[in-house]
Amino acid sequence: MFQWQVNPEEKGMAALAWLRHRLPRAPVGYLRRLLMQGRVKSRDGALDPLAILKEGDVLFLPDSQRLKQFITERRLELSILLETSYFLAVDKPSGLPVHCGADPDEDNLTSRVQSLLRKRKERFSAAPVHRLDLATSGPVLFGKGRQATGRLGRLIMENQIEKHYLALVAGRTPECGRWTDPVRAKGKLREAETTFRTLERIGNHSLIEARPRTGRNHQIRQHSAAAGHPLVEDRRYGGPAVPGLRYMFLHCSEIIFPDPWSGKSCRIFSPLPQDLLLVLGHLGFGFTDENILPGEDAQPDIRGVAEEP
Repeated sequence: MFQWQVNPEEKGMAALAWLRHRLPRAPVGYLRRLLMQGRVKSRDGALDPLAILKEGDVLFLPDSQRLKQFITERRLELSILLETSYFLAVDKPSGLPVHCGADPDEDNLTSRVQSLLRKRKERFSAAPVHRLDLATSGPVLFGKGRQATGRLGRLIMENQIEKHYLALVAGRTPECGRWTDPVRAKGKLREAETTFRTLERIGNHSLIEARPRTGRNHQIRQHSAAAGHPLVEDRRYGGPAVPGLRYMFLHCSEIIFPDPWSGKSCRIFSPLPQDLLLVLGHLGFGFTDENILPGEDAQPDIRGVAEEP
């Protein structure tokens, strides 16, 4: 029997919608039958398709071969943006944690990468060098082996990895600006700096590109909320709701860092996910990825597998 826990971003979802979110390749009719037949249960018993889930709910799914196939397919899904002999950058979707949580069987990005390496029969393991919040999408850098991970980790410690984020916020932001209010991290107020530029404004919403100069937890979320422009659907910091959006609108669109082995600058671009583009379209925004693509003088966008020189 499979056991999954409802995470904070999934609370309020109906049981059928939750299953569709967790198992996007499974037919809706098949998932509905599992629920109608009482084969998906919580600790209180069988779940109705319209039952509303709460954060922390534990759900039990039947140990069937067909269901196992859908779960395995999900755990092997990976979009590799760049790979060398020493590291790989993987596109993380929103709603997928980087690390394993309290439930060892919970799907996460690290386990997907490890599954890929086992399938390739690689001798080393890979570990993430940094993290993204559960609801945030974008590239995550993995080091191949302990030495490579440590060398990339030093780039983080030395603040040499630059990250660019796209965020949809409430209100009409200035053309550009800098937020320097201290933010709360690990129980203390700490210095922080975020610069931003406004890409587009429609009604009472603004699409901004934010660049954190320091790496505090929830830095962009705290800074934008303190400035009166909380991220949409960021309930923790008072963000407003937007129809059709399951998670807060925050996407890491680009990471830039010096390759410690080749000496070249790596620029990894992650396109805005389709569900976020649809939300922008419904609101009347005309944004496309061309608005933020690197210029001709920058290293071009790299996809697939790149070999070491």
